[in-house]
Amino acid sequence: MELLLSFDASRYQGLLMAEATASTTVVATFTQALDAQAASTPANYSIDGGASVLAAVPRSDGLAVT
Repeated sequence: MELLLSFDASRYQGLLMAEATASTTVVATFTQALDAQAASTPANYSIDGGASVLAAVPRSDGLAVT
């Protein structure tokens, strides 16, 4: 079964999803393009459970950070 959902992005702006792609890597996807300088600052991110964010690399689409 496939369920497709949509939402009005003008009502919500922020984190759309976060996915662990490896044991030490998370990809965070946002609803709108990010400022490249702010997106590449590890201190702008936190992970529950005590994990540290050591690096933040914006993806070329401007919507995701690894």
